[in-house]
Amino acid sequence: MAELRQVPGGRETPQGELQPEVVEDKVPRSPVTEEPQGDESNSSEAKLSPVEEEELDPRIQEELEHLNQASEEINQVELQLDEARTTYRRILQESARKLNTQGSHLGSCIEKARPYYEARRLAKEVYLALGGPHTKPGPGFFCME
Repeated sequence: MAELRQVPGGRETPQGELQPEVVEDKVPRSPVTEEPQGDESNSSEAKLSPVEEEELDPRIQEELEHLNQASEEINQVELQLDEARTTYRRILQESARKLNTQGSHLGSCIEKARPYYEARRLAKEVYLALGGPHTKPGPGFFCME
């Protein structure tokens, strides 16, 4: 079992886990970044002037320009797509409204005429199934061309 020790400040900590207390000053300090000393392999990367940091390789600048142009084209195409979708929705709603209006005006006429057009469709299917235009229709068979 770990032996408990009295640490200055009144805390008890198991032996082997003692950590020095951090004493903070009452005056706030700004963080200081220190450059690694003695290792000269990073000296070319660590000591760049602000002008050198802002200059980019011309190839990178060219690729960034291509990226910007591609982004602009994508944005334009997305706007066109949004416009096309809006137009499609508007036309679809308008067509549905017109169709419903026509259906309500001609509802009884459509119901009365439906059997005729269904019979005509079935007759054409039978005609095509029996050989279509390659056979001569017999008496009582009307041509569906």
